[in-house]
Amino acid sequence: AILSENDCGEHPLEDGPERFR
Repeated sequence: AILSENDCGEHPLEDGPERFR
């Protein structure tokens, strides 16, 4: 993605399900 692994919410569609941890 763009930001760190905690960026779920910032770019939730960036890496897909990998962002939804």
